[in-house]
Amino acid sequence: MYKFWMATIQVVLACMLMSTRAQTQASQLDSLYAIGEYSKAIGLYQNQIPNTFNERISLAKVYLAKQQNDKALNLYKLALNKKQVLKHRFTYAQLLLGQKQYKLADSVFTQLHIDYPKNAEFVYQLGLSKKPNNTTTLNQYFAKAITLDSTHFRAYYELAYFYTKIKSYKKAQETCLKALKINSKHKKILGLLAQVLYNDKAYQLALEYFKAFDKHYDVPEFMLNKMAFSAWYLQDLELAIQYYNRLLQIDPKSYRYHQNIAKVYNASGNFKSAMRHAFSALRHKDVSQAKIYYELGLGFLGTKQYKLAVSTFEKVIDETPSYELAYVKLARAADLWHQDKSKVLPYFERYETYFDEVEDADYKDLMLRRLSDIRRKLHFDSAK
Repeated sequence: MYKFWMATIQVVLACMLMSTRAQTQASQLDSLYAIGEYSKAIGLYQNQIPNTFNERISLAKVYLAKQQNDKALNLYKLALNKKQVLKHRFTYAQLLLGQKQYKLADSVFTQLHIDYPKNAEFVYQLGLSKKPNNTTTLNQYFAKAITLDSTHFRAYYELAYFYTKIKSYKKAQETCLKALKINSKHKKILGLLAQVLYNDKAYQLALEYFKAFDKHYDVPEFMLNKMAFSAWYLQDLELAIQYYNRLLQIDPKSYRYHQNIAKVYNASGNFKSAMRHAFSALRHKDVSQAKIYYELGLGFLGTKQYKLAVSTFEKVIDETPSYELAYVKLARAADLWHQDKSKVLPYFERYETYFDEVEDADYKDLMLRRLSDIRRKLHFDSAK
């Protein structure tokens, strides 16, 4: 009996010693984690797997800090097999989501939502885990998160983004506006609303929200491009030029930005600036150049360099034979260049040859009327 009790005591003492050692090691691990000594913390378990719940969780946090997410994930899984602790279940589910293990994340968040149905974050994260499946009911999770927490801005954003993807722009706008009533300067939602309005072709309103975004935040290039187009569409030419100049500061070699600002300068009557940017566009573009040559031709036409305008519009037509407006401007340049209208006649006849049978040609009436005038003039001149 004595031997039995001694053996029992030894086992108990050994267990206590192991537990104390584990607690000490876990405490040491936490201390190293707290001061950023992640490699030393990992070194404590270099040749062993932590056995206790606390050790596994602590080491998992270290691996997360080192961005070794796979190892952290395994440790959370092992720890949660021993004990279900809410905050660690949540971290584990988020980690699964971050590692794109969407089915497992969905499973864990579903259970968390069942256990805590009034937790807005859990239902929001559940929606995120279902997002890659493109489910048509995705909106209900984000809407429920907002119902549970009316200040859950990430849920507002995801709900509005969902509506944007399915082109339900009115609902997307309504969702964004509800959020902006709570925080009028929320960066992601303010930017999204501007883009939703832009996609819905409500350029005036879109530009107002783009400007509001520009007032508080650095505008990314893609958004600045939309601002420039909106200003151009609304014929606020000065503002469009400002935005395109900002874009050219970001990407000075963008042929597209040079081409677009040339178009705006032509519309504003600043033909010299239009030509300068059209030349820049030509330098930086190595494929189809018809549209750029067209803008350059307009610049020559606007500055009364008619001979250069004619040769430039010829280049447009050589590259794009169906470019109707190039034929129109070519004939116009020739008409202004030559006093002898017999030299102008072939340009209008060329238009007639190409577009007379085209039912929806935009400039047919104008061009054929001028062609008729030239023929009449030449006829009367020859009769003198």
